[in-house]
Amino acid sequence: MKRVTVTAEQCPRISKAFLEERKSIGEWWFRQEYGYEFMEIVDAVFTYDMVAASMSDEIKPLFEMM
Repeated sequence: MKRVTVTAEQCPRISKAFLEERKSIGEWWFRQEYGYEFMEIVDAVFTYDMVAASMSDEIKPLFEMM
């Protein structure tokens, strides 16, 4: 399956004026909402890398899942 990514700036139905107005929400929010970027929040307790590092297929679960 081929993955297709289209940002708001690449969509012909969304005007450049609309996007310029939306930039007033700040770069981080704009990229998250209109740039097809999913970023970590700055005040998160755990980063994505920390959570990913905590998982392992080598450790057996304490009990079986049903």
